[in-house]
Amino acid sequence: MDASGQLLTAPELYQALHRRFDDALARLAGGPALVPALLGLAFEQLELTSEPGPGAPLPPSAPACAPGCASCCQLRVLASAPEVFLMARFLRRIVPPLAERGIDLITPLREVQAATLGLSEFGRAQRRQPCAFVVQGRCLVYPVRTLACRAHVSLSQQACIDAASGAMVVVPHDEARRLARSLVQNALQSALRDAGLSWQVYELHHALMLAWDGDDAELAWAAGQDPLAAAAVDEVPRAEMAAVFDQLRPRPAEGPASRPRHAQA
Repeated sequence: MDASGQLLTAPELYQALHRRFDDALARLAGGPALVPALLGLAFEQLELTSEPGPGAPLPPSAPACAPGCASCCQLRVLASAPEVFLMARFLRRIVPPLAERGIDLITPLREVQAATLGLSEFGRAQRRQPCAFVVQGRCLVYPVRTLACRAHVSLSQQACIDAASGAMVVVPHDEARRLARSLVQNALQSALRDAGLSWQVYELHHALMLAWDGDDAELAWAAGQDPLAAAAVDEVPRAEMAAVFDQLRPRPAEGPASRPRHAQA
């Protein structure tokens, strides 16, 4: 819905969000407020777009997810650079106090990263390797979880249990949230590309290790470099994605924030 209360189509929602990302990138470029501002918009829009209501892309579904269930936390997670750096910031805050209580997050993170390095989505699912941040069924980084994690909502608890035990079952998911995540993440990636920043997606555990070990990784990314490149996952050719982004980019006449400063191929 726009400011006047009119329902927006998916392309209109995409372009409206793209312009908001463009504006944040123009105003906050290179500053410490950029990453939380971008993801504040992304997380908010994901919830708004996937809410049941007259403008929802699909009918509402009843989620089966419950506190303490981490069945899906064995899957490969892909995330954009801002998502990785927001989580890295969070880790730098919580690791010291947790270490004082005898909880080590970094060693498990390194172990999971080493065990899953280079695995495909299918290979990761077959390995059934739990996420490094799940402790006793709870996610220790839940406040800064990725768009992928926020959008992965099951409609069958039993199917999740069966899948987690190794059974070959199809777990029904909330397609409205999946569509919303695709809309939000693509708008974010396109805006990052237009701003001359690395816009691809990365395997989460590997990228977090690179961000953790590189004290200036976020600054390097904000300067146009790609310190997370070793963790990049390019299952869709970048040129193909770039062509789609070019077609969907908001027109310059729709607002100054929509004018790209620089576009990476």
